[in-house]
Amino acid sequence: MNYDPERRSVLAHLHAAQPVFRETSLATAATALRRGGAGIVAVIEGPFVIGVLREDSLRAALLAGESPLASVAPLVDPNPPIVPPSASVEEARAKLLESGLPALVITDSEGRYLGVVSASDLILRPPAPIRPGLIGGLATPFGVYLTNGEVAAGAGPLALTLTGALLFVLFAAGIAGAVGVVSLLGFITGDASLNAQTALTGTNKPWVNALVEYLPVVLFLLFVRLAPLAGTHGAEHMVVHAIEREEPLEVEVVARMPRVHPRCGTNIAVGAMLFLFLVATFRPLGEAGLLFAFALTALSWRQIGALAQLVATTKQPSRRQLEAAVSVGRELLSNFQRTGRVGRKFGKRLMHSGLPWLLLGSLGMSLLSYLIGLIFGLPILLI
Repeated sequence: MNYDPERRSVLAHLHAAQPVFRETSLATAATALRRGGAGIVAVIEGPFVIGVLREDSLRAALLAGESPLASVAPLVDPNPPIVPPSASVEEARAKLLESGLPALVITDSEGRYLGVVSASDLILRPPAPIRPGLIGGLATPFGVYLTNGEVAAGAGPLALTLTGALLFVLFAAGIAGAVGVVSLLGFITGDASLNAQTALTGTNKPWVNALVEYLPVVLFLLFVRLAPLAGTHGAEHMVVHAIEREEPLEVEVVARMPRVHPRCGTNIAVGAMLFLFLVATFRPLGEAGLLFAFALTALSWRQIGALAQLVATTKQPSRRQLEAAVSVGRELLSNFQRTGRVGRKFGKRLMHSGLPWLLLGSLGMSLLSYLIGLIFGLPILLI
C-alpha cells in the first residue's frame, strides 16, 4: 500500500505548547509565545480551550503602552479555528489557510486542550533516512555510477571498463591531433623535420616537443567537453552534492546543486600535471625548484582543478541526464538502507571505487592500439 503523507493524522505533528489563562499577565504570555514558537498560544479554563492569544495582538498592545502586568483577557480571540486530532494534514492545511492564523489549536471531542500545530509543521518532508556520508562517483557514456565504498548503484563493471577505453581513445585522438598540427606546420613551412614520425619520437626543437606534450591534454579536455559524457559528469556531481547535503533527491532540487565538486578526480589529474609542469620549468633551480613547484601546486591545484571542471570536464546536464542521475542516487540510498554499513575493507572499497575497471579498459585499449600499430605498421605507441 502506498503511503500518502497528506492523509496522515495531524496528531503526528502536534506539539504541546504551554497554554495560558484569562488571568495571565502580558509578560508571562509573551514568554509562553516565545517558547511555543507557533505565533499563537491557547487560552484555557480548566482543561478546555476558550480562545487563543495571537502574537501580533500582544505586540500591538505592548507597543500601544499597555502594562506588561495587565491581563490577557481583553486580547483573547474567543472563536479560534479548532481541529480534532483525527484531522488529516490536508484538512488542517486547508483550515489554516482559511483562518489566516499562523497555527491551529487541537482539542479532543470535548474541547480539552491537546496542543497546537503550526504552518511549518504542515509543510511535510518525509523523515530523512540515514545517509551514507561521503559519496564517490564516475560518469560513463551509459550513465552515472555512485558508491559509498560498501554499496554501489548505476553503471556496472562493463560500462566502467568501456569508459576507460573511451578515455584512452579520446586521449589518443588528442595525440593524433597534436601530431597532425606538427605535420601541417611542416607542410606549410616546408620544414621536412616536422612530420608525424619526428613529432612522436622528438625533435631538436623544444617548442615542437612542448606542443606535442601539452596540446594532447588540451584537445582531450575539448573532446570531453563536447561529448555527452561531460553532462553526465555534471549530473553525477550534482546528485552527490544533494546526497551529502541531505537534500531530497528531486530533479528540481538537484538542478540547483553545483556541478563542481572538491573531490573530483579532475582535481587530482590537474594537480599531478601542474606539478610535473612546474618541476620541468624550475629544474634549473635544483632542489629549490622542486620545493617551489610543490608549494605552487599545493596552493593552486584545487582552484585550477575546479576551473577545469567548470570549463572542460563537466557541463550543465540535460533534464534527461539529471533524471537518470537522480534515479541512480535513489538506488544507492535504497541499497545503503538495506545494509546500513560504511565500507571499511580496503579491497572492497577499491573495487567499488570503479578505478580498477577504468584502468582495465584503458590498458586494454592501449594494448589493442599497439597491436594494430604492429600489424599495419602504423606509428601508434603504447601509451
